[in-house]
Amino acid sequence: MFHYKNFSNYLKMEFHRIMQRKYLIKYKEIIFQIQFKIMLKNILTKEKKNYLMFLICLKSNQKKNNIKYGIQNKINQLFLNSIIYFKNQMLFVNSIN
Repeated sequence: MFHYKNFSNYLKMEFHRIMQRKYLIKYKEIIFQIQFKIMLKNILTKEKKNYLMFLICLKSNQKKNNIKYGIQNKINQLFLNSIIYFKNQMLFVNSIN
């Protein structure tokens, strides 16, 4: 049987515990959002660099067959790099949570 004083202390402790947990979850969500934005920014800057390399590759290839092959190869490489980078970042973010 709880005395009123002990019970009120118990309720206060439970309340603080719940609020700490709630704020901890909120904190993790905020960290995840920040990391997600940073990750997207990194992908975009990486894609800009890849696109510049792609343009250089286009200029260096003069023959039509080489250009077609170079374009398809570069597009595939950009797409795969983005997916692999995004997947690695998500694994990293999930490991923090």
